[in-house]
Amino acid sequence: MVTMTDTSEPGRLAPLDIFLPSPPPDPEAQEAFLDEAAALALDGHPITVYLQDEDAWAFEECEPVRELLESAGTAALPVTLLGLDIVVSSVYPTTAQMMRFTQAGSEARERRSAAASACGTG
Repeated sequence: MVTMTDTSEPGRLAPLDIFLPSPPPDPEAQEAFLDEAAALALDGHPITVYLQDEDAWAFEECEPVRELLESAGTAALPVTLLGLDIVVSSVYPTTAQMMRFTQAGSEARERRSAAASACGTG
């Protein structure tokens, strides 16, 4: 699990949980995505990335992700969650999408990490 959160302004934006395949089918695309996510984190966007091999517990414990993978297989990865809602699957979210989700999600949703609350071990 890689938490890419700058906590200088806590509670300002809704967290995103992003589940990535390991190994990635396209390592360069995944690396580019991780660079974009890290840049957003430096700007205060709370983004947590889970890697399939390193964070297998999160893939099992997070019901929406587990159910999607059971029905669609690993082709559904990457998966992006805002709360418990899957907002993007099968592709990496764009920088614009990640910004929009964290900003819009903070207004209408409880600010909790899916993996750390309902999906994680607590």
